[in-house]
Amino acid sequence: MKILSKKTLCDSGGTKVTEMWVSAPDISRKTKPGQFVVLMVNEKGERIPLTIVEKDPSR
Repeated sequence: MKILSKKTLCDSGGTKVTEMWVSAPDISRKTKPGQFVVLMVNEKGERIPLTIVEKDPSR
């Protein structure tokens, strides 16, 4: 998975909302908006669920 672009949408009261476009062809083919992907920085890292809002298989 590779991050293509990253943009902060809101930063208020210690809460940050960020939009990220990533290149992940295997995930893009099978997922639907509203589903989650789980991100782990390393094997012992915390699991972070991210919501899929939109996909563009052509990108």
